[in-house]
Amino acid sequence: MLAVATSFFARTAISQSYIIGGPSQSSRPSTPGTASGSGASLNAPTPFTPSFPVGLWKVQSAQHKVTNKRVSIWTFDKRGADMERLGPAAKERTIEVLKSEVHFEQNLSLVADSRSLLQASALGRLRHPSILEMVEPLEETRNELIFATEPVLSSLDLSIPGSGRQASLVELDEVEIQKGILQICKGLSFLHSSAQLIHSNICPESVVINGAGDWKISGLGLTIPLLASNGAPTRWEFPTFDGRVPSYIQRSFDYMAPEYALDEQLLTASDMYSLGCLIYVVHSKGAPPFNTHGSLGGLRENAGKPLPGIGGMDSDLQGNYEQSEFMGSSEPLTGLLRSLITRHATARPTPATLPSHPFFSSLPISTLNFLDRSNFTSKTREEKISFMKGLAGVLGKFSSGLQTRKILPSLLEEMKDTHLLPYILPNVFSISTALSPAQFASMVLPSLKPLFTIKEPPQNMLTLLDNLTMLQNKTDKLVFREHVLPLVYNALESEHAMVQERALKAVPDLCDTIDYAEVQGVLFPRVAVNSNH
Repeated sequence: MLAVATSFFARTAISQSYIIGGPSQSSRPSTPGTASGSGASLNAPTPFTPSFPVGLWKVQSAQHKVTNKRVSIWTFDKRGADMERLGPAAKERTIEVLKSEVHFEQNLSLVADSRSLLQASALGRLRHPSILEMVEPLEETRNELIFATEPVLSSLDLSIPGSGRQASLVELDEVEIQKGILQICKGLSFLHSSAQLIHSNICPESVVINGAGDWKISGLGLTIPLLASNGAPTRWEFPTFDGRVPSYIQRSFDYMAPEYALDEQLLTASDMYSLGCLIYVVHSKGAPPFNTHGSLGGLRENAGKPLPGIGGMDSDLQGNYEQSEFMGSSEPLTGLLRSLITRHATARPTPATLPSHPFFSSLPISTLNFLDRSNFTSKTREEKISFMKGLAGVLGKFSSGLQTRKILPSLLEEMKDTHLLPYILPNVFSISTALSPAQFASMVLPSLKPLFTIKEPPQNMLTLLDNLTMLQNKTDKLVFREHVLPLVYNALESEHAMVQERALKAVPDLCDTIDYAEVQGVLFPRVAVNSNH
């Protein structure tokens, strides 16, 4: 009876509201964040992604029992092996810092004078597209901490190319890396300017990648406010690293700016030094520029030294992308690293100026920037049409995952403008060739269905009819009959002879794939009416 009662009181609202984990945990989707498999139901379920660690947290995919909303559940086991070896004071500090990732107190004076840094709910309070979004607030029981965020696929730490770390759902290429760095810049700009905070621990473990492939800042338990509650600058604290305490709840000396550790300065520019180290690590298979071994002396010894091992970075980068894409810069990556990983903070780029560096001037990055909602909406229709015409020639520079996660959703969003449809649809169908039937049915078909009845301009129907074979291959017979076949019927009734002719040419192939009753009772009578006219 006691065990039953203990189990009942240990349950959280989150655990009762969500299905956590699932039978699909062992499968790896071909494209992160999308459904896989050969099924083709219109609402094919997306498989749950495998669990993975982020520091001391275990992150699991979950689905709300009522709304079916997907989230990621973050849990920390207070009885786990990481806690068993700690003394009472270390256990308390560990839990306080973990809680501080999720709770953000309005009174920031607590942060300036408390080792516990109880400012957290940066997730709950700090709303920004580049900050990890909280969905369910932190709950605490005797045995665990638990909260929910937007769906995430991995941490950056687990996704670094060539690092040999745990298998990740995310396979990063250079375009994804550059896009992610720019997203972290936006997040840091928000933290520095709007929230008046120094993150103070930017590193691969504090960056997570969500279901859309976007990089999000997390690990906010060690943030430092620029000002105390009385308006005075926050007091500097001597940096320490305790090898007996989990490294996740401490600032890493490998990413710590020299002016913070050695000059007793609290500057937002210190985050840019850390970002430079992160960029270095992502391009060096997980190795930091300087290994301090958790020692302040190691940090002091390496401060200001030339960056090691960067000689071949640019040649490796240019092996994947044409030199012309970097707009004349012969050393885009090494120049970027040298500007960020510096002994002094004064010359470092800011989050606002870094995106203008030649490293980010590649054609794929310019394409993604144009498609960004904040930019695309401000463009004229002529500019949008010109862009869409040229997009087909650029798509090959993106991985299939990036096409599916970032470009395709942007295109589907813009299909509300019927005047752009003749230029958007070819790109949509080009990307769709790599989708499984289940992915196509859940991601693309719902956006196409309203178009099957739009008769003007006629180019829309012509493009759809030209891709009728793909529509057949990507949908099963029932879905095709219910959702796609009305396109043909509407085309047969079109006032434009070219559209009618294109629909009539498709009829013989349709007879081989749809039920005889449908052919005899619906399709042939419409063809007959068309022929009589």
